[in-house]
Amino acid sequence: MYSTDWAEDVAADEEARFTRIAETLQAVQKGRNERYGEKARTLHRKAHAGVAVTLDVRADLASVLPSELHVGPFQPGASYAGFVRFSNGGFDRAPKDVPDVRGVAIKLLGVRGPKALGEADTQDFLLNFGSKQATKSPEEFIALVDAASKGGPLGTFFRMGSAIGYGRAFAILKATVAAFGLPFRGYASEAFNSMVPYRFGSTAARFGLLAVDGRPQAGPTLAADLVARLGEGAAWTFRVQLYQDARRTPIEDATVDWDAPWIDVGTLRVPPADVASEAGQRVAAYVEKLAFDPWHAHELLRPVGAFNRARKVAYFLGSAQHRETIPDGEVVAQP
Repeated sequence: MYSTDWAEDVAADEEARFTRIAETLQAVQKGRNERYGEKARTLHRKAHAGVAVTLDVRADLASVLPSELHVGPFQPGASYAGFVRFSNGGFDRAPKDVPDVRGVAIKLLGVRGPKALGEADTQDFLLNFGSKQATKSPEEFIALVDAASKGGPLGTFFRMGSAIGYGRAFAILKATVAAFGLPFRGYASEAFNSMVPYRFGSTAARFGLLAVDGRPQAGPTLAADLVARLGEGAAWTFRVQLYQDARRTPIEDATVDWDAPWIDVGTLRVPPADVASEAGQRVAAYVEKLAFDPWHAHELLRPVGAFNRARKVAYFLGSAQHRETIPDGEVVAQP
C-alpha cells in the first residue's frame, strides 16, 4: 500500500542557493508592491474569495488508512475549523479569468502536536489546479518567475535561456502554456494537487482536493461562478497519495505526476456563504492577512523535497515579512 523507504536529497550548498532565490522573490514582490501601491503576496496576489471552512475526517478512516498513519489532523471522526483562500497564482493583479495558475490555500485551526515551524496549533495546505509542475528545481522555478515578471513572452524566453539554458527554457515554457490551456471548470468543480510531497508519518504523501459537485462553471466568469457556488455551500473530498518508490513517486522531481492511488480521507466544506455581504467581506479581509505557509505543519506532516525546503527560506525572508499579516498564534475561527 505504501513504502517507508523514502529520502530527501539535500545538497550542501542549499542554504546559499535558496537565500538567493528568496532575494529574487523579494525583488519581484517589491516591484509589484510599488506598481500597485500595496503590500501583498509575491505570488497568488489576486484572490477570488476567502471564506471559513471545516475539514471533517471520515469516521472510518482506519478502513482506508492504517492507524500508524493517523497523524496530525487525520484522526478518525475529527473536525477542524479553518479558512480557505481561492486565488490566481501570478504576481500581477490580472483579470481573474485570464490563463493563470489556480490555487487553493487552506489553514486549519486546533491541530495539536509538535510543529515543524513555530508553536501555533495550525496546519496549512497549499494546492494548485493540475497534477505536476513545469520546473524540475527551485532554480528553474525562480528563473521562470523572474523572467516573466520583467515582461514579454520573447523576453521571458531569452532571459530564462540565459539563466538555465535555452533547451530547458523552451521545455518549461511549453509545459507552462500547456498547463494554462487545460480546461478549468471552476474552483468548486475541479481537482487540486499539492504537486510536491510531505512527510506523512513514516511515509511521504501528496495531498489533493476533488470537488464533490463536478458541474461546469455556471456563471459568466470564474469569480461569479465561485460566488454562486459558495452561496449554495461547496465541498471537496480531501485526498492523499502515499509514497510507493523513487520512480513512481519521486520526492525531488515535481515534474513527475505521482503514480499512486488517491485515498479519500475527509471532506472540506464551505457552509453557504454570502461573500458580498458585510460579514463575508470581513472574513475575506481577514483571510487576506493570513500567512499560508506549508511549514505551518505538524512535524509528522512537514514539507519535504527541494521545492519545500526552498519555500521555507523564501517565506521566512520574503513574502510574509513584507506585508501585514496575522501571526498564526493569534488566528481565531470567528473573525
